[in-house]
Amino acid sequence: MSPELFPVREKPAKQTGPYLLDKITPSDLKQEMSTDVHALSSRLMRCDLWDQYVWNGTSLTAPLMALRAAEANGLYTKHVPIAVIANDVNQNLLKRGRKPITDNSVFSNLSKAAKYLQAAFHIVIQPNREDMNVSVLDSGKTVDSLKRWFGQINSRVKKIETLTKHAEVSDFKTLEALAGSSPTIESFKQISASLKSIGATNE
Repeated sequence: MSPELFPVREKPAKQTGPYLLDKITPSDLKQEMSTDVHALSSRLMRCDLWDQYVWNGTSLTAPLMALRAAEANGLYTKHVPIAVIANDVNQNLLKRGRKPITDNSVFSNLSKAAKYLQAAFHIVIQPNREDMNVSVLDSGKTVDSLKRWFGQINSRVKKIETLTKHAEVSDFKTLEALAGSSPTIESFKQISASLKSIGATNE
């Protein structure tokens, strides 16, 4: 059997659609979320480039059904129990002659929906298996999480700072090749821009 019959590739298939905040500002999206309980899912539904993640034929995919049910029960402002979301989803499934699903299945679907929202809007929702609920990450938890993660990488970042300063003062022009060699470098640029925008720097 020839290897060409079942080819493989190094690049994995995409797990999400494109970023959508280039169409609306964060402040405008926040305002929209305050007046429309389905602001996020509706934007995904209106974007053709998200079709394969949002639609299964003429019906919503399981992650979008879970997201819509979570939104309808106050996702943007409070913790929503997974059981409440599962109840709404199952009512819809039963009306369509489909079998109901478990809370664990809903949890898994919300985890996929969380990846969609992060990719499309950079908004983080957290399905919590311990408490079996889901919520949008609020300011306090965001700060706590940032502090924890910065603490974990502090020593490595210090090492990177030492080496990059050494490269700078040594005028190592050949290191310009690093600019396009690592997605981590691009992540550092994005982190720096985000920290400036939220006033978390001294500049």
